[in-house]
Amino acid sequence: MYNIEIQQLKIYADNTFSILITGEKGTGKSFLIKNSLENIVFLSCSQIENNFKETLKQKLKKANEKNLIFDNIENLSIENQKILFECISTKNGGFFEIFENENISCQLIFISNLSLTQLYNYEFYQPLVDRISQQIIELTPLKKLKFETQKQAYKSVWEQMCFKDKKGQIMDYIENTDILNWLKTLHLAGNFRDLEKIAILNWRFLTFSEDEKKIFEAKNEFEFVKQQFQKSDAKPENDFFIYDEDADKIIKNFRKELVAWAKKVYVDVPTILEKLSVSEKTLYNWENGK
Repeated sequence: MYNIEIQQLKIYADNTFSILITGEKGTGKSFLIKNSLENIVFLSCSQIENNFKETLKQKLKKANEKNLIFDNIENLSIENQKILFECISTKNGGFFEIFENENISCQLIFISNLSLTQLYNYEFYQPLVDRISQQIIELTPLKKLKFETQKQAYKSVWEQMCFKDKKGQIMDYIENTDILNWLKTLHLAGNFRDLEKIAILNWRFLTFSEDEKKIFEAKNEFEFVKQQFQKSDAKPENDFFIYDEDADKIIKNFRKELVAWAKKVYVDVPTILEKLSVSEKTLYNWENGK
């Protein structure tokens, strides 16, 4: 899985330039790193509030001659983004600016759920975007890849989780055609987190006793996996958020919902026009999906 991207990351990670890994949530960015590199130090940008400079300094020292991973870089506050930019600049003969004469050398790798374009449009310190994206690896959501790639991804996830049987022995991966064909029908097919859930359910059924199988009233592992996964496959309450529709259609559906809501709340048209700040023609168009 991600064989080309793994090779790219191995080539890029030579402590020379920064690397930005982008991809939708759940596409396996951490999976890629863990299968490509050794000597990894993680810094979660979602958990930093105060004393960022000191935290950064400690992480850089710990990551000397290693790989320092900035996870979810878009969650770093704008103030800390500016601090990061100043600290990792190399103005003095290749030394990180945060250290005076101490030569700390490490590969900087940044992970984001946003694309480079989205980062530029996001509330992000623009000079830092350029600094972190000297080399880019973009992961395509698995749901958009071929079925064979999705099958490979599911097998990789299974093997990574090192499932054990009742005797404590690592279980070999056994392909289940029904589960794999079902994956093709899911809008989220290929999302690593969902594949992990499915793999866990698959493993769980394989370790059930006959009495345990009766509790869940599942005839086989596919039926059990499908039933239990559907409980965690939450859908948005609003129908206008339909998977894979383009933005224009989503906006039109939203406006129709907004008009329907306004009619219930404000009732008469003049009040609705005032509250929504629209003309009568616009209201008509919104209501009719135009």
